[in-house]
Amino acid sequence: MKIDIKLLQELAKIRLTEKEEEEMLSHIERMIASFETLREVDVEGVEPLVDPLERKAPLAEDMVGRSMDRIDALNLAPDAYMEYFRAPSPLSDKE
Repeated sequence: MKIDIKLLQELAKIRLTEKEEEEMLSHIERMIASFETLREVDVEGVEPLVDPLERKAPLAEDMVGRSMDRIDALNLAPDAYMEYFRAPSPLSDKE
């Protein structure tokens, strides 16, 4: 299996050094090898396990409460413009 580390960097919007690329590639290859080992396990006749504890999680009751005022929330934000929260673009090319 050929792993295109450059494509992975592009998709994840990250830049790696050559050393980091080698380490990442090695890590991915080890993960794939682990899954290949799992394929060898004979699971014929074994029913899928949905919940190892076979219990239901208790659900919290829905409760209506007072929410934070918009102005108070904006005053707590690290960066705001008028009535909006401002955040850095995830698509910018800056490091």
